[in-house]
Amino acid sequence: MKKLLTMWWQKPMFTASGAADTEAVIRWLDSLPDELDLSIGGPRASECPNVYEVTRKLLIAVLSKVK
Repeated sequence: MKKLLTMWWQKPMFTASGAADTEAVIRWLDSLPDELDLSIGGPRASECPNVYEVTRKLLIAVLSKVK
């Protein structure tokens, strides 16, 4: 898990490994200012075959706990 400001754009960044990071992701999102756009990125499926399913499970877990 990494929290940092990206070097060139000075924007917050969080790296999660999967659904086990749900609570950490929620805490990180809560620490961000309002009216911030969120981008989600990761490796290509050819580089990490299960990336889609891992990301899907994490997003479902986060969205089910955030209101």
